[in-house]
Amino acid sequence: MRKWLRPDWRARLLDLFACFLIPLYTLLFTHDTRWFTTNFSVIAAARDQRHGFFLWGMLVGVYLLCVLLPVMAALPRPLWPRLCLLGGFLLLLSAVVLPYTPDELPKIADLHVICAFTASCLLVLSLFLLLLQKARQDRQRYWDCMKWLGVTVLLSLVLFAMVGIISSALEIFFVLSTTLLARRLWYLERGGGKNLSIFNPFPMIFSGSV
Repeated sequence: MRKWLRPDWRARLLDLFACFLIPLYTLLFTHDTRWFTTNFSVIAAARDQRHGFFLWGMLVGVYLLCVLLPVMAALPRPLWPRLCLLGGFLLLLSAVVLPYTPDELPKIADLHVICAFTASCLLVLSLFLLLLQKARQDRQRYWDCMKWLGVTVLLSLVLFAMVGIISSALEIFFVLSTTLLARRLWYLERGGGKNLSIFNPFPMIFSGSV
């Protein structure tokens, strides 16, 4: 255990959350459900798992803040990426707090959907603005991340078009993809992450070097 922590405890903690805790909690939250006919909000309401839904939202939201804000600190113009990220976090917080019960509280349920959708859009915009500045500084180093973001958005639209709703499958894919993208950006900012790609995001989990 000490040997695992010795090289860089922050990198190991990042790997723990990005590659294990967040994916595991996300999959456990949706276990025994139909990914293409339901979503996290419906599961939380139907199974009375609002506390679990809140915990999941905070786990993802706080992780993204802790990982991306240090990356944005090195940007020449960090204001708008930060504002989009913080706005997305506040809207995510609102979404996991507001109950999704369209039969009982239809207006609150509509507000819940708006907050959740807008939070995702602001996260994508924040990542795009971050990557736009990074790519201008070092196109070769960050262009793959821009393509990663593009693939994430494209496949999310495909998943939405397949069933016509924001499904659990779409939410799982979007969360895991942006979580791993944030991890890669953190490694790149520290001078590592050269071997991380959209197809091979895990090579440094048990490695001593970053």
